[in-house]
Amino acid sequence: MSSARWTAEQGSVLVTATPVARRAPSVRADDRGDLALLGWKPGEDAWQLLYRGYAHDAVCLSDGGFAVHRGGGLTFLDPSGRKVREVKAGRFNWGPPSLSVRPAGDLVAWIRSRGDDRRLQLENAAGTVSVDLATSVHRYASAGDDTIVYYLGTGLRLLDIASGRSRALAKNLAALIGGADVPGRDPEYRRRPAADARIGELQTVAGQLWFTLTLPGIDMARQWFTGLFAKNTVDGPARLVTHVAPDERIESFTAMPDGSAELTVAHYEGTRITHREQRQTGPLAPFLAQGWWPLRNNGEPEFGFHALP
Repeated sequence: MSSARWTAEQGSVLVTATPVARRAPSVRADDRGDLALLGWKPGEDAWQLLYRGYAHDAVCLSDGGFAVHRGGGLTFLDPSGRKVREVKAGRFNWGPPSLSVRPAGDLVAWIRSRGDDRRLQLENAAGTVSVDLATSVHRYASAGDDTIVYYLGTGLRLLDIASGRSRALAKNLAALIGGADVPGRDPEYRRRPAADARIGELQTVAGQLWFTLTLPGIDMARQWFTGLFAKNTVDGPARLVTHVAPDERIESFTAMPDGSAELTVAHYEGTRITHREQRQTGPLAPFLAQGWWPLRNNGEPEFGFHALP
């Protein structure tokens, strides 16, 4: 299995995986294998094969159709799994294009890589919308039907889909996290530009923008601070959800509508990672600590590469 999502539109789990008796992918052998799209509804006894063609990083649209990564672009499918349209984007690439669907369910956002340039694109199944937003991003998330929040090394920014214009989400740390109690920080840090902070992962869940933020060492001990924050997608400062020790970093997280989150935390000795561990926060922390893992939905892009041999 290379990806998994929960899709409320169909009340099912979508996975891209290798069916029984088919060829498994191998990064080492440079063999993409026979990844297909399958779905399962709670209560059913078996997985349903939805699409036999190559599929990764699948999302579901509001009409019940699907969009999948085809290795070198996108494939749009109708609810029965029939191919509707293909978007070609060069040679095969193991990494997912970080698909997501805006809240209205009709537009797919994705990242098209041209060398080191990662450009944000918009597509719909009919082909009546096919837009290069001319914006390079490292991470992005939806902030509503008309707005995308993203970053590329210099703080969080809001992108208006219609005009293509962007603006800073916050000018300084007071506007971004001014209401948060950051342990060990003199209040003077809030006057610093928001771009001074390093953004890690970001995600939009239930109208809340979640993000990890690292503040460089500005106190006498020169210790760094890394925390997980959440805020309304556009207005008001963020609140601190949880933070880690100075020698730790939050590598990734998955947030949930009730305020819970699953975190991957890396421990450092200098610049070397010594080990990683999973941590949980929020009301469902005891449940998640038993080994359960929350699935992302169609509105939450996945970043990274195949979890394949």
